[in-house]
Amino acid sequence: MATATLPSCLSFIVEWHDVLADLYRPFTLIFCTGDASVEMIDRKHHRTFLKRSGSDLKLSDLGIGRTVTVAARQLRIVDFADLSTRAFWENQIEEAAAFLQPSSQTSLAAVVKRLEAADMQIQEMTSYTMNRPRWAHHGLEPICIPSIYAMLSHLDGGRPGTAIIVRRTDACRLLTQISQALNQGQDLTIASSTQDSAQWRDFFFGKTAALRFPPDPISSHTHECSLLLVQPHAFKAKVCGEILAVLEQHDFIVSQVTVVKLAKQDALECFEIYKGVRDDFDQLIEAIISGPMLACAVTGRKPDVVIRLRDLAGSVEPSVAAELRPESLRARFGLNRVNNGVHVTDLPEDGPLEVNIDR
Repeated sequence: MATATLPSCLSFIVEWHDVLADLYRPFTLIFCTGDASVEMIDRKHHRTFLKRSGSDLKLSDLGIGRTVTVAARQLRIVDFADLSTRAFWENQIEEAAAFLQPSSQTSLAAVVKRLEAADMQIQEMTSYTMNRPRWAHHGLEPICIPSIYAMLSHLDGGRPGTAIIVRRTDACRLLTQISQALNQGQDLTIASSTQDSAQWRDFFFGKTAALRFPPDPISSHTHECSLLLVQPHAFKAKVCGEILAVLEQHDFIVSQVTVVKLAKQDALECFEIYKGVRDDFDQLIEAIISGPMLACAVTGRKPDVVIRLRDLAGSVEPSVAAELRPESLRARFGLNRVNNGVHVTDLPEDGPLEVNIDR
């Protein structure tokens, strides 16, 4: 891949949804790479909206289609604001693909922690049960992509494998290093180039992926299950691996995972039960749709999965959770009542319905 000098500033066109006016207001967001400070220009009135000030943004947070928070506003990046930013971005940021084998001795939590520690942003991640007879039925044998066929041809269903797409500068090289550090590359198979990664993305996450891997209803695999959603702010903070590790430590089994980005109508339907119950319902919905989340179908080796996971999550209010159970997920990863780290199923009878979110 060609390299280019990191510009002193990167400029993006962003949109802010003004909820009160129900308008999308355009700004130019300028990210200063030296100190991660930001500046915002009102594109309509051609004037400074936010003077240059510090931020917690990282280079890996940025990109077309991403949502970032600046000055308490959620901004969706819609385009590059200048040619130098476009040129740098197209030359430096790359996607890399990996597949965690069902027979892996390395847990998904350990893999995700490694990826996040390397400042990789997870773009896609989904569990798949490989079934060659199912492929044959649909006429979708992957013989046109040798690297995928070689990797999957010996699988016959059973435990799911996990396909992962990550994004970062020099992503392919770093992902290869991580794979070699995990059981000498036997557990985590890596696409060999950015071109292969693009083929893997299309194969696992493209328009026809659902035909190759139609998801089984998770409720059919277990008597009791629960949904855990890693909220957008926690997903962005790269603590998914830590949360998955906590689940493992408490004898929960994450049977399936997928990265989801809910549209507003979908979020309203999923969280309808809280309407009229929570006075911060509108803020909750805005937080839920602000970015991607990791959805986990959770089962367990012990009974009462929903109740035990709800206890592990802790109080909805992180400050209360910190007082009552400081080791709980919301005490550790929550920011406030709205952005409290995780959503979990409330009632056992809701588990089978909730875990089939986005299915």
